[in-house]
Amino acid sequence: MLRAEGQGLHRVLWEGLRFHRTAVAQVFAFLLQAIRTEPPPEAWHDEAEKLGLWKVEYDDILAKIPLTDRKRNGPLTAPYPPQCWEDFNWSSPWALSPIPNVYRTGRNISAAEIVQRRQDETTKPHIGSQPFCSQQCLLGLALGKDVDRSCPNAGCHGQKHIDRLEFLHLIREQLAVDRGRDADCMPLHRSRFRGSLFKLRLSSHGYTLVAKGMEGLDLARLQHEKEIYDRLLAIQGEYVPVCLGSIDLILPYYYDCGVYKHFLFLAWAGRPIFEYKNQINSLDLPDAVTRIFKAIHTLKVLHRDAEPRNILYDEHGGTLMVVDFQRSVYWKHQAQASVSGKDRQARKKHRELQKQHKLDMDREAEMAKQGIISRPTHQSREISEANFAAELKWVVHEVSNYVSNLKA
Repeated sequence: MLRAEGQGLHRVLWEGLRFHRTAVAQVFAFLLQAIRTEPPPEAWHDEAEKLGLWKVEYDDILAKIPLTDRKRNGPLTAPYPPQCWEDFNWSSPWALSPIPNVYRTGRNISAAEIVQRRQDETTKPHIGSQPFCSQQCLLGLALGKDVDRSCPNAGCHGQKHIDRLEFLHLIREQLAVDRGRDADCMPLHRSRFRGSLFKLRLSSHGYTLVAKGMEGLDLARLQHEKEIYDRLLAIQGEYVPVCLGSIDLILPYYYDCGVYKHFLFLAWAGRPIFEYKNQINSLDLPDAVTRIFKAIHTLKVLHRDAEPRNILYDEHGGTLMVVDFQRSVYWKHQAQASVSGKDRQARKKHRELQKQHKLDMDREAEMAKQGIISRPTHQSREISEANFAAELKWVVHEVSNYVSNLKA
């Protein structure tokens, strides 16, 4: 920036380095501060909901302004003279010292309080660093089986699993009170057109898994997806993630302008195959996908969104799984006993699963009466064998194209 004649070259150069004093630079600084700041915890939203609204009517404010002031058409002039910034010594201690911004509040905080806060932060591990439970572990929780000792959280589960419906009750109560910055629930920043994923942990027993959050208007979709997972019970933990059921939250969760009132609990199935190009090259992806969708179709479920984005890879288990059954439909004339008609042992296992499923449905109906969970919706559509064949052909074609592009 050039100044009036007579000022030295040093002054001219110094003025050229004052971009940080401009309005644009100040706004940019505010944006950087906002980006670096952690989003407020759920407790902040809870308190904000209790505040009243300051209603300001534009016409009322305008009526208080004198008519002469409103019609003033004089030249726009700044009410204050511009401030002339003095030269700043960048070698001063003030320029080099970082500004403490960890504990900014409206009052002075003693050193003892800061130490106590830091101790509180270190005593409880952050949910982001906690490993997910294995599929077999959560399958044992769902069916009342033994604890999977290979699960990274097995030491927190105890000698045997708690009841699945007890898990739903405990996690529902926890989500209503554990809402601070160190809460055992955090967004995974993975959202679809409807719904967002959260990582959560039942603090008392160490169960760490994924919750699919839905807003109130999308409750029917969540109920439908839960019902589809129930129909895929025989292949949960192998081809689709284990589903532990759904709840209606006591207090909503706020994330990315969404207000989530319902959670569907699933085992961690991995990330989309697009994120694992090197690992996928070593797999026979088309054959693996064929096996998965044949198993799904055997249970008379049509996915109706069979795209590579819904095929996940778990790098720890080396498994592929299919997710996102919001659009799925099932054949209402389904004969589930035919799932394993050629295998007597598999048929016996299937009957046991169906018996356990019926008991769970009866107990869930009782929980629905108490308002803990919502009643499931029963939806089915007329589909034919041709629909299954067409879907299988499509998804194998899409996956094959993806593999070909990787090799090209």
